[in-house]
Amino acid sequence: MSEKIFVVEDDALTVKQLQQHIEEMGYQFAGKADNAEVALEQIRLTQPDLVLMDIRLEGAMDGIDAAAKLRADSTVAVIYLTAYAEDDLLARAKLTEPFGYLLKPFTQKELKASIEMGLYKSAMEHKQQRIFDAVVHTITELVKLHDPLINGIQARAAELAEAIAAELQLPAQEVKGIRLAAMLHGIGMVAISVDLLRRTPLQGAAKDYFQTHPEIAWRLLKDIEFPCPIAEMVYQHQERMDGSGYPRGLAGEAILPGARVVAVACAMATLLSPHGIEAGDSVADALKELEASKGTLFDANAVDACARVLRKKGST
Repeated sequence: MSEKIFVVEDDALTVKQLQQHIEEMGYQFAGKADNAEVALEQIRLTQPDLVLMDIRLEGAMDGIDAAAKLRADSTVAVIYLTAYAEDDLLARAKLTEPFGYLLKPFTQKELKASIEMGLYKSAMEHKQQRIFDAVVHTITELVKLHDPLINGIQARAAELAEAIAAELQLPAQEVKGIRLAAMLHGIGMVAISVDLLRRTPLQGAAKDYFQTHPEIAWRLLKDIEFPCPIAEMVYQHQERMDGSGYPRGLAGEAILPGARVVAVACAMATLLSPHGIEAGDSVADALKELEASKGTLFDANAVDACARVLRKKGST
Protein backbone atom coordinates (compact mmCIF):
# COMPACT_ATOMS: atom_id res chain seq x y z
CA MET A 1 0.00 0.00 0.00
CA SER A 2 1.39 3.44 -0.92
CA GLU A 3 1.99 6.06 1.73
CA LYS A 4 -0.80 8.47 2.66
CA ILE A 5 -0.21 12.22 2.50
CA PHE A 6 -2.43 14.86 4.12
CA VAL A 7 -2.42 18.52 3.06
CA VAL A 8 -3.04 21.51 5.35
CA GLU A 9 -3.31 24.57 3.10
CA ASP A 10 -5.80 27.46 2.89
CA ASP A 11 -5.27 28.23 -0.79
CA ALA A 12 -7.65 26.08 -2.85
CA LEU A 13 -5.56 26.29 -6.02
CA THR A 14 -2.43 25.09 -4.20
CA VAL A 15 -4.39 22.21 -2.65
CA LYS A 16 -5.65 21.15 -6.08
CA GLN A 17 -2.12 21.29 -7.46
CA LEU A 18 -0.74 19.28 -4.54
CA GLN A 19 -3.42 16.61 -4.81
CA GLN A 20 -2.74 16.17 -8.51
CA HIS A 21 1.01 15.86 -7.98
CA ILE A 22 0.63 13.50 -5.00
CA GLU A 23 -1.60 11.12 -6.95
CA GLU A 24 0.59 11.28 -10.06
CA MET A 25 3.56 10.24 -7.90
CA GLY A 26 1.66 7.14 -6.75
CA TYR A 27 0.90 8.24 -3.20
CA GLN A 28 -2.54 8.33 -1.57
CA PHE A 29 -4.12 11.73 -1.01
CA ALA A 30 -5.36 11.25 2.58
CA GLY A 31 -7.34 14.50 2.79
CA LYS A 32 -7.12 18.25 3.24
CA ALA A 33 -7.91 21.00 5.72
CA ASP A 34 -7.64 24.78 5.57
CA ASN A 35 -7.11 25.43 9.29
CA ALA A 36 -5.18 23.83 12.12
CA GLU A 37 -8.11 22.79 14.28
CA VAL A 38 -9.84 20.80 11.52
CA ALA A 39 -6.48 19.43 10.37
CA LEU A 40 -5.60 17.95 13.76
CA GLU A 41 -8.92 16.14 13.99
CA GLN A 42 -8.74 14.82 10.41
CA ILE A 43 -5.12 13.71 10.82
CA ARG A 44 -6.13 11.80 13.94
CA LEU A 45 -8.83 10.01 11.96
CA THR A 46 -6.91 9.35 8.73
CA GLN A 47 -3.50 8.50 10.25
CA PRO A 48 -1.37 9.71 7.30
CA ASP A 49 2.32 8.93 6.88
CA LEU A 50 3.21 12.52 6.07
CA VAL A 51 1.62 15.98 6.37
CA LEU A 52 2.31 18.91 4.08
CA MET A 53 1.66 21.86 6.40
CA ASP A 54 1.32 25.50 5.39
CA ILE A 55 2.94 27.69 8.04
CA ARG A 56 0.52 30.60 7.58
CA LEU A 57 -3.01 29.54 8.55
CA GLU A 58 -6.07 31.45 9.68
CA GLY A 59 -7.38 30.78 13.18
CA ALA A 60 -6.10 30.44 16.72
CA MET A 61 -3.24 28.16 15.66
CA ASP A 62 -0.86 28.54 12.76
CA GLY A 63 0.91 25.66 11.04
CA ILE A 64 3.81 25.70 13.49
CA ASP A 65 1.44 25.37 16.47
CA ALA A 66 -0.35 22.49 14.75
CA ALA A 67 2.93 20.75 13.90
CA ALA A 68 4.12 21.10 17.51
CA LYS A 69 0.96 19.40 18.72
CA LEU A 70 1.36 16.63 16.16
CA ARG A 71 4.95 16.11 17.25
CA ALA A 72 3.90 15.85 20.89
CA ASP A 73 0.98 13.49 20.30
CA SER A 74 2.12 11.29 17.40
CA THR A 75 5.00 10.28 15.16
CA VAL A 76 3.60 11.63 11.88
CA ALA A 77 6.15 13.40 9.68
CA VAL A 78 5.57 17.08 8.81
CA ILE A 79 6.96 19.07 5.89
CA TYR A 80 6.35 22.81 5.97
CA LEU A 81 5.00 24.73 2.99
CA THR A 82 5.86 28.40 3.13
CA ALA A 83 6.33 31.47 0.98
CA TYR A 84 8.12 33.19 3.86
CA ALA A 85 11.66 32.77 5.16
CA GLU A 86 11.86 35.21 8.08
CA ASP A 87 14.43 34.21 10.69
CA ASP A 88 11.98 34.34 13.61
CA LEU A 89 9.44 32.18 11.76
CA LEU A 90 12.03 29.58 10.81
CA ALA A 91 13.40 29.57 14.37
CA ARG A 92 9.92 28.70 15.70
CA ALA A 93 9.44 26.09 13.00
CA LYS A 94 12.80 24.48 13.75
CA LEU A 95 11.71 23.72 17.34
CA THR A 96 9.03 21.34 16.02
CA GLU A 97 11.70 19.19 14.31
CA PRO A 98 10.10 19.15 10.84
CA PHE A 99 11.08 16.62 8.18
CA GLY A 100 11.63 19.35 5.59
CA TYR A 101 10.68 22.74 4.13
CA LEU A 102 9.23 23.49 0.72
CA LEU A 103 9.25 27.09 -0.48
CA LYS A 104 6.27 28.24 -2.56
CA PRO A 105 5.99 28.36 -5.50
CA PHE A 106 7.52 24.91 -6.04
CA THR A 107 7.88 22.51 -8.95
CA GLN A 108 6.65 18.92 -9.05
CA LYS A 109 10.27 17.80 -8.98
CA GLU A 110 10.93 19.78 -5.81
CA LEU A 111 7.75 18.41 -4.22
CA LYS A 112 8.71 14.83 -5.10
CA ALA A 113 12.19 15.25 -3.62
CA SER A 114 10.80 16.74 -0.39
CA ILE A 115 8.19 14.00 0.03
CA GLU A 116 10.65 11.17 -0.63
CA MET A 117 13.20 12.63 1.79
CA GLY A 118 10.53 13.22 4.44
CA LEU A 119 9.22 9.67 4.18
CA TYR A 120 12.75 8.27 4.29
CA LYS A 121 13.60 10.24 7.44
CA SER A 122 10.32 9.12 9.00
CA ALA A 123 11.10 5.45 8.24
CA MET A 124 14.55 5.82 9.82
CA GLU A 125 13.01 7.41 12.91
CA HIS A 126 10.56 4.52 13.26
CA LYS A 127 13.45 2.06 12.87
CA GLN A 128 15.36 3.84 15.63
CA GLN A 129 12.25 3.67 17.82
CA ARG A 130 12.06 -0.10 17.35
CA ILE A 131 15.72 -0.43 18.36
CA PHE A 132 15.08 1.84 21.33
CA ASP A 133 12.09 -0.28 22.43
CA ALA A 134 14.23 -3.41 22.19
CA VAL A 135 16.90 -1.82 24.43
CA VAL A 136 14.27 -0.89 27.02
CA HIS A 137 12.84 -4.42 26.91
CA THR A 138 16.31 -5.89 27.46
CA ILE A 139 16.89 -3.64 30.45
CA THR A 140 13.59 -4.55 32.08
CA GLU A 141 14.25 -8.26 31.47
CA LEU A 142 17.65 -7.88 33.15
CA VAL A 143 15.98 -6.38 36.23
CA LYS A 144 13.38 -9.16 36.18
CA LEU A 145 16.10 -11.83 36.19
CA HIS A 146 17.86 -10.13 39.10
CA ASP A 147 14.75 -9.57 41.21
CA PRO A 148 11.16 -10.22 40.04
CA LEU A 149 9.83 -8.10 42.91
CA ILE A 150 11.64 -4.98 41.69
CA ASN A 151 10.44 -5.67 38.17
CA GLY A 152 6.86 -5.84 39.44
CA ILE A 153 7.29 -2.53 41.27
CA GLN A 154 8.73 -0.96 38.10
CA ALA A 155 5.77 -2.12 36.00
CA ARG A 156 3.26 -0.82 38.54
CA ALA A 157 5.15 2.47 38.92
CA ALA A 158 5.25 2.97 35.14
CA GLU A 159 1.50 2.52 34.82
CA LEU A 160 0.79 4.84 37.73
CA ALA A 161 3.34 7.48 36.66
CA GLU A 162 1.74 7.64 33.22
CA ALA A 163 -1.71 8.08 34.78
CA ILE A 164 -0.48 10.81 37.16
CA ALA A 165 1.26 12.70 34.35
CA ALA A 166 -1.87 12.49 32.20
CA GLU A 167 -3.97 13.69 35.14
CA LEU A 168 -1.64 16.69 35.42
CA GLN A 169 -2.35 17.35 31.72
CA LEU A 170 1.29 17.26 30.74
CA PRO A 171 2.19 17.08 27.01
CA ALA A 172 1.89 13.59 25.52
CA GLN A 173 5.63 13.32 24.82
CA GLU A 174 6.42 14.22 28.44
CA VAL A 175 3.89 11.66 29.69
CA LYS A 176 5.67 8.97 27.66
CA GLY A 177 9.03 10.04 29.05
CA ILE A 178 7.80 9.91 32.64
CA ARG A 179 6.37 6.43 32.09
CA LEU A 180 9.70 5.29 30.68
CA ALA A 181 11.69 6.75 33.58
CA ALA A 182 9.42 4.94 36.05
CA MET A 183 9.79 1.74 34.06
CA LEU A 184 13.58 1.97 34.27
CA HIS A 185 14.01 3.40 37.76
CA GLY A 186 15.17 0.12 39.31
CA ILE A 187 17.96 -0.72 36.86
CA GLY A 188 20.61 0.36 39.39
CA MET A 189 19.41 -2.41 41.72
CA VAL A 190 21.12 -5.03 39.55
CA ALA A 191 24.41 -4.01 41.19
CA ILE A 192 23.02 -4.76 44.67
CA SER A 193 22.58 -8.28 46.01
CA VAL A 194 19.03 -9.54 46.51
CA ASP A 195 19.95 -10.39 50.11
CA LEU A 196 20.75 -6.72 50.77
CA LEU A 197 17.59 -5.61 48.95
CA ARG A 198 15.49 -7.75 51.30
CA ARG A 199 17.28 -6.63 54.46
CA THR A 200 15.40 -4.05 56.56
CA PRO A 201 16.13 -1.73 58.14
CA LEU A 202 19.43 -0.89 56.47
CA GLN A 203 22.06 0.89 58.51
CA GLY A 204 25.61 2.16 58.19
CA ALA A 205 27.67 0.98 55.24
CA ALA A 206 24.88 -1.23 53.92
CA LYS A 207 22.51 1.75 53.75
CA ASP A 208 25.14 3.93 52.09
CA TYR A 209 25.80 1.25 49.47
CA PHE A 210 22.09 0.71 48.79
CA GLN A 211 21.60 4.42 48.23
CA THR A 212 24.03 4.38 45.32
CA HIS A 213 21.47 2.64 43.08
CA PRO A 214 20.11 5.87 41.46
CA GLU A 215 23.63 6.90 40.48
CA ILE A 216 24.38 3.42 39.15
CA ALA A 217 21.20 3.64 37.08
CA TRP A 218 22.22 7.06 35.77
CA ARG A 219 25.61 5.76 34.70
CA LEU A 220 23.95 2.90 32.81
CA LEU A 221 21.42 5.15 31.08
CA LYS A 222 23.18 8.48 30.55
CA ASP A 223 24.69 7.68 27.14
CA ILE A 224 21.44 6.44 25.61
CA GLU A 225 19.88 9.14 23.42
CA PHE A 226 16.45 9.32 25.02
CA PRO A 227 13.96 11.92 23.70
CA CYS A 228 13.80 13.52 27.17
CA PRO A 229 15.99 13.46 30.33
CA ILE A 230 15.17 9.89 31.34
CA ALA A 231 18.55 9.20 32.94
CA GLU A 232 18.33 12.34 35.08
CA MET A 233 14.75 11.58 36.16
CA VAL A 234 15.87 8.11 37.25
CA TYR A 235 18.86 9.70 39.05
CA GLN A 236 16.47 11.97 40.96
CA HIS A 237 13.59 9.60 41.75
CA GLN A 238 14.70 9.16 45.39
CA GLU A 239 15.20 12.89 46.01
CA ARG A 240 12.64 14.55 48.29
CA MET A 241 11.08 18.01 48.31
CA ASP A 242 12.58 18.91 51.71
CA GLY A 243 16.08 17.83 50.68
CA SER A 244 16.09 14.66 52.81
CA GLY A 245 16.36 12.28 49.85
CA TYR A 246 19.35 10.73 48.11
CA PRO A 247 21.83 10.52 46.47
CA ARG A 248 22.44 14.28 46.07
CA GLY A 249 20.06 15.82 48.60
CA LEU A 250 18.23 17.90 45.99
CA ALA A 251 15.19 19.89 47.14
CA GLY A 252 12.17 21.70 45.73
CA GLU A 253 12.54 23.19 42.25
CA ALA A 254 15.98 21.62 41.85
CA ILE A 255 14.16 18.31 41.27
CA LEU A 256 12.84 17.85 37.74
CA PRO A 257 9.01 17.95 37.52
CA GLY A 258 9.03 14.56 35.83
CA ALA A 259 11.22 13.12 38.58
CA ARG A 260 8.71 14.34 41.18
CA VAL A 261 5.96 12.39 39.41
CA VAL A 262 8.17 9.30 39.21
CA ALA A 263 8.99 9.64 42.93
CA VAL A 264 5.30 9.58 43.85
CA ALA A 265 4.55 6.66 41.52
CA CYS A 266 7.52 4.64 42.79
CA ALA A 267 6.64 5.31 46.42
CA MET A 268 3.05 4.22 45.89
CA ALA A 269 4.09 1.15 43.89
CA THR A 270 6.46 0.15 46.68
CA LEU A 271 3.77 0.63 49.32
CA LEU A 272 1.50 -1.66 47.31
CA SER A 273 4.16 -4.34 46.85
CA PRO A 274 4.27 -7.54 48.97
CA HIS A 275 6.99 -5.93 51.11
CA GLY A 276 5.21 -2.60 51.39
CA ILE A 277 2.07 -2.06 53.43
CA GLU A 278 1.05 -4.57 56.06
CA ALA A 279 -1.04 -7.54 55.06
CA GLY A 280 -4.71 -6.60 54.87
CA ASP A 281 -4.05 -2.91 54.20
CA SER A 282 -5.79 -1.37 51.22
CA VAL A 283 -4.98 1.14 48.50
CA ALA A 284 -6.69 3.72 50.70
CA ASP A 285 -4.30 2.90 53.57
CA ALA A 286 -1.28 3.26 51.29
CA LEU A 287 -2.63 6.52 49.87
CA LYS A 288 -3.17 7.88 53.36
CA GLU A 289 0.48 7.18 54.16
CA LEU A 290 1.57 8.90 50.95
CA GLU A 291 -0.61 11.96 51.59
CA ALA A 292 0.92 12.36 55.04
CA SER A 293 4.17 13.29 53.26
CA LYS A 294 2.58 15.66 50.74
CA GLY A 295 4.56 18.87 50.39
CA THR A 296 7.40 17.66 52.59
CA LEU A 297 8.74 14.53 50.93
CA PHE A 298 6.62 14.52 47.79
CA ASP A 299 5.37 17.14 45.35
CA ALA A 300 1.88 18.20 46.44
CA ASN A 301 0.43 18.41 42.91
CA ALA A 302 1.75 14.97 42.01
CA VAL A 303 0.33 13.45 45.22
CA ASP A 304 -3.07 15.08 44.61
CA ALA A 305 -3.09 13.78 41.03
CA CYS A 306 -2.17 10.31 42.29
CA ALA A 307 -5.05 10.44 44.76
CA ARG A 308 -7.51 11.45 42.04
CA VAL A 309 -6.32 8.63 39.81
CA LEU A 310 -6.60 6.00 42.52
CA ARG A 311 -9.94 7.21 43.82
CA LYS A 312 -11.66 7.12 40.46
CA LYS A 313 -14.36 4.52 40.12
CA GLY A 314 -12.92 1.12 39.34
CA SER A 315 -9.36 1.90 40.44
CA THR A 316 -7.47 -1.06 41.93
